[in-house]
Amino acid sequence: MTKLIREGKVKRPTRDLRFWWTDEIYSEYRLFQDHPEEAKRILANVHQDMTGANQAMGSRVQHLILAPHSRTSYLDTIFDSIGTFVINTNNGFLSASRQGGLPRPHTRPLYSTRGSRQGYNARFVPWFGSSDHLVFLEGAVGIPAVALINWDDEYIHSSEDDIDKIDQTQLRRNNFLIGAMAYFLAYADSGDVPLLAAETYALGARRLSNDLHAALGVLRDSSNEPDESWKRANTIVEQGIGREQRAVTSTLVFDEGGRAGAQVGELAARLKGQESELKAALQTYFTQLHSRAPVAARLALVLRHLQGRLRRGDGGGEVVLRHGRAGGCRPPARRRRGGESPHAEVEAFLSAEVSARAKALE
Repeated sequence: MTKLIREGKVKRPTRDLRFWWTDEIYSEYRLFQDHPEEAKRILANVHQDMTGANQAMGSRVQHLILAPHSRTSYLDTIFDSIGTFVINTNNGFLSASRQGGLPRPHTRPLYSTRGSRQGYNARFVPWFGSSDHLVFLEGAVGIPAVALINWDDEYIHSSEDDIDKIDQTQLRRNNFLIGAMAYFLAYADSGDVPLLAAETYALGARRLSNDLHAALGVLRDSSNEPDESWKRANTIVEQGIGREQRAVTSTLVFDEGGRAGAQVGELAARLKGQESELKAALQTYFTQLHSRAPVAARLALVLRHLQGRLRRGDGGGEVVLRHGRAGGCRPPARRRRGGESPHAEVEAFLSAEVSARAKALE
């Protein structure tokens, strides 16, 4: 990299690139313990643990490990984009390579002269720790991180774990993936924010679809405790929306001029608007399963009933409640004879009831 910069073939990066070879996990903890200020100076961590394996030996798969849902960010978007490109261009697909003679090439292959012509057996997987990247993702550190780990590997930590198990073609593919990500991160600026935010927003739609599928599964598989399953299903949706809002706004780390804030904020607001749609889908399915609305939804009707019939006068704060039914519930308040104000305890009950319902529905 330094040679290319000196020769004028690559311009100097906006940010430093650090290449670390460390004692696993311990070194990173020690760094942030001794130099806590370093956490504020690091933009992202892209980690390789086990890569470049000869995938013809055993059942080896290159796992591309995403950040945990609590740490989803712009980095997952970059990882998904470049990783998907490498997978799609280094494997044989029916529509792209079935026609014609042999050999059936990959569409844009990355091969090494001394490596194999195998496909790239790789897949994205949810968060998995047990390697250096987990330190960066710790709450006290808070640096976006993703990782590559090859598994299953029967030779790991054994005397048989030697260079004859390596495929230079797979090494090249993994190095391209990591190098392309580092290149983007080194030069990204405010001009890249609109595209990065849009891609993060679009990728978030896929994640929210998975959240909805999981939430519907909770409702289906917990029919013996419907109201509790409703809470859990709603939590999945709510946390998913929050995750995606954080992911979209994380792209502003590159917006040094502050020009993209309004557009990114609009995308985050649109995500919040999707929450009611997802919850409406949950409520429809819940009603189909149990022939009634969820308790929380019925409480919302009660709250609207109380608010619509509760009015306060200017003089002494008189409370007037008009009797009626809403969601199968009848507020237990009554008028005194002669049109006097309700008892103080009734007014207190109504105030507490409205507050409790409002808090439960937040």
